[in-house]
Amino acid sequence: MLLRSLATFSSMHAVALHRQAPMMMTRVSSARMMSSYGADTPFILLARIGVKPDKIDEYMALAKEVDDAVKETEPDMLHHTFDQDPDDPTKFVWSEVYKNDAAFLKHLTNPPVGEYLAKHAEFGDTFTVEVYGTVGDECRAAMESTGLPLKIFETKLGYSRVA
Repeated sequence: MLLRSLATFSSMHAVALHRQAPMMMTRVSSARMMSSYGADTPFILLARIGVKPDKIDEYMALAKEVDDAVKETEPDMLHHTFDQDPDDPTKFVWSEVYKNDAAFLKHLTNPPVGEYLAKHAEFGDTFTVEVYGTVGDECRAAMESTGLPLKIFETKLGYSRVA
C-alpha cells in the first residue's frame, strides 16, 4: 500500500513538473545570462560611510534628501538604500544597483548627488567605494576621478535577473 501511494505521488509529481516546465523555462530565460560583462551590464556599488558622532542627525537628513532626489531623477538606479551598521551607529552603507554604466554616469553628474558629496565633508569622516561587477573604461575613469578610495571586483561568471 505504501509503495503504491509513493508511486502514485511520484507519478503525479512528474506530471506536475512536466506541466510547469514551460513556465520554469520562461523564468530561466528571463535571467540575464551574461557571457560578457561591461558597460551594458548591471553592477552593485557599496559606498561605506563614516559620520562624525555629533552629526548623525544632520547626515540622516542629508541622506534622505539625496535619496528622494535620486528616486525621482534616476530611473536606471534600480536599488538605492542607506543602511546603518548594527554595531556602530556612526557607520553606514549606501547599497546601489545600477542598470548599466550610463546609469552610474548620470548619477555622478546629478546635481543633488554633487551637493551631497560636498556636504559629506562637513558631516562625514570616511567614504570608500566598492563595486561588484565589471564596468567599462569610461565608467571606471569616472569612478577613479572622484578621488574616493575605490575597489572594483570584476565579474568572472554568473547571471543577473536585475535588468
